[in-house]
Amino acid sequence: MNGRKRSYGQHRRWLWDNGKRTCIYCGVKLTITPGQKNSMTLEHIKPLSRGGYNKRSNYAPACHGCNNGKGSAIAEEFARNIIPRLSAPSASMEGKK
Repeated sequence: MNGRKRSYGQHRRWLWDNGKRTCIYCGVKLTITPGQKNSMTLEHIKPLSRGGYNKRSNYAPACHGCNNGKGSAIAEEFARNIIPRLSAPSASMEGKK
């Protein structure tokens, strides 16, 4: 370890610059400016409360709704239990092509 600690803002900027600028869960386009509609949150894929850590490999971009809705679930649990409900209407439309 090089003793260098990154700030929350530095992690947000890195994630913004290296991501697709969309919520990892619902796909909504995100903004980087805090407080704006659809502003990006720094999502812990594995929450700190479940043994996660503050490292880039545990971060993902998420909208406030998904990040708050996920709570202390790990990403796989949230995706398995919540995301199918969010995408159900669009999934049913795909069969009507």
